[in-house]
Amino acid sequence: MTDVLVFLAEGFEEIEAISAIDIFRRAEFDVQVASLTNDITVKGAHQIEVNADITLDTVAEKQFDLIYLPGGGGSAEALRSDPVVQQIIKRHHQAKLKIAAICAAPIALEEAGILKGHHATSFPAMKPQIVTPIYEEKSVVISGHIITSRAAGTTIEFALTLVSELGYPDLANEISLAILHK
Repeated sequence: MTDVLVFLAEGFEEIEAISAIDIFRRAEFDVQVASLTNDITVKGAHQIEVNADITLDTVAEKQFDLIYLPGGGGSAEALRSDPVVQQIIKRHHQAKLKIAAICAAPIALEEAGILKGHHATSFPAMKPQIVTPIYEEKSVVISGHIITSRAAGTTIEFALTLVSELGYPDLANEISLAILHK
């Protein structure tokens, strides 16, 4: 079973979180959605409230095949400044496990110091804050175990890429066909 951790912080971009969670669950991954707040209910950037499965403290010491960081301005700032999130990112990086961030969330990877020598992308306005990687203006950038994407509009492509990168390219293709993506 493939284990995925999705972080939810106040101000998360709803499309980037929910669409990816949906794709991961269609792939039948074991997805844990963790709230950075003490409450399970987290409010997104467009005032949509989503119930997480767990709070961050319950998974702080666990290891996942993939950690996924949705963007959204407030969310990205929270992911960048939360010491537990930063510890999880660093631990997964050391183990060379998949780390994915979209939109503004790559700033959390920059803060963790894991982008040096890698290629990455982000929402265009975040580019000045992401200085250590080789920056690419592509929808999805795969650089070893670090995978980044640009914005809400690239979420489906990004999530399908992640399914493929986790070792299930045929499944990614099946899901793509089932949802009439491309």
